[in-house]
Amino acid sequence: MDAVAKFATECGILQIELNVSSQNSRAIRFYERNGFRAIGLIPAGMIHEGEEVDEVIMARRLI
Repeated sequence: MDAVAKFATECGILQIELNVSSQNSRAIRFYERNGFRAIGLIPAGMIHEGEEVDEVIMARRLI
């Protein structure tokens, strides 16, 4: 993750954003440990096995 952030910074990118399933608490914790924070929610942002699942929008500022 640090290599991605370093590369993005070198390219002039100020923020990395991602979406993750709200049901994937392990991934959310991983991203939080790597400097991301939740900034929003997309209700029913994905369908998993026929079920609507919310997506958490996360961001990490690089500056």
